[in-house]
Amino acid sequence: MDFDFAPTIPAWLGQVRELFKTAFPLNPEAKPLESGLVAWKYFDPHPFWTGPRSYVARRDEEIAAHIGLAPVRLVTPGGPVDSGQFLDWMANPRIAGSGVFAYWECLGVVDTVLVVGGSEDAQRVLPKMKWLRRIPDLCLYARPLRVCGTIAGMRRSRFKTPFKLVRNLLWSVMPPLPSSGGWRARPLPFLTAVWTPRGDFIPIERTVEWLNFHLKCPAVRFEAISLERDGRPAGHALLAHAGPQVRIADFVVDTVDEEQWTQACSALIRMVAAEPGSCEVAGGSSLPFLQRVFERCGLRNRGSMPAYLGDPKNKFTSGDLLELSLLTGDSSYLMNEQDQLWC
Repeated sequence: MDFDFAPTIPAWLGQVRELFKTAFPLNPEAKPLESGLVAWKYFDPHPFWTGPRSYVARRDEEIAAHIGLAPVRLVTPGGPVDSGQFLDWMANPRIAGSGVFAYWECLGVVDTVLVVGGSEDAQRVLPKMKWLRRIPDLCLYARPLRVCGTIAGMRRSRFKTPFKLVRNLLWSVMPPLPSSGGWRARPLPFLTAVWTPRGDFIPIERTVEWLNFHLKCPAVRFEAISLERDGRPAGHALLAHAGPQVRIADFVVDTVDEEQWTQACSALIRMVAAEPGSCEVAGGSSLPFLQRVFERCGLRNRGSMPAYLGDPKNKFTSGDLLELSLLTGDSSYLMNEQDQLWC
């Protein structure tokens, strides 16, 4: 039987929540679709995306599948390309083909689509989708800041917990943070100037409006940061306070000098470490130079999120390195209440 594909309307959200329970009955990390978060990420006005951001596949008035979209704009030599990462992709297991149908139909909504991470079910399906190709992963990094405070944020294990505490104590002091040079991180009520990184890659386009949109996220507290070099603004950061973990959701400075990036990152981490309740600092990137900056600042690799690109209109070449960050989806604000820390 045919499916209908349509933008989600608020009246259908009850059915979408029921679908969530059906799709993830045994997943301890899955969380209900909280009304405030759904309103913000799917229905609040978006800075550059005017179309719908939540879609359903329906059959006989029953919602069989759902898929959401987190818009992101990438800057190519030929101009900006609107893309997006799919979120909350779920399907009723009793209705065969509904999830793939929703996925395929949503590919027509944007020029390109990014798929980063996802549930175990999604990871089994994605490699079989021939219209997606693998791209460099989003690598995740973290450094403990207050070891005593990490106990409440980690999974408890009679044997592993003592080992983790000793290991995290070592990781919290080694290697020492590099010098911050002339850099200083200063909190702001909102961003008034932002930068886009430069290099041999396809960067995410930053705008003041897009980054400040995250300050309204109801799931976690985002914080705007001015990065100043010798007293003058020369970069920005966006932090996400996710329980005891502070995530570097975005971080850019106005240079291609990796040493300057390292010093600015060090200044940012020093500011985070001074905030009460901050037990861990974390970040993520697909860019090798930023991965090196994180490592030089003592952040340890904590794994990666597989990434795929759907590009039916050939907006990118096979050799393009696309920038992925915690902002290209819901990784900046999604929390696992049972295991809040990455170290």
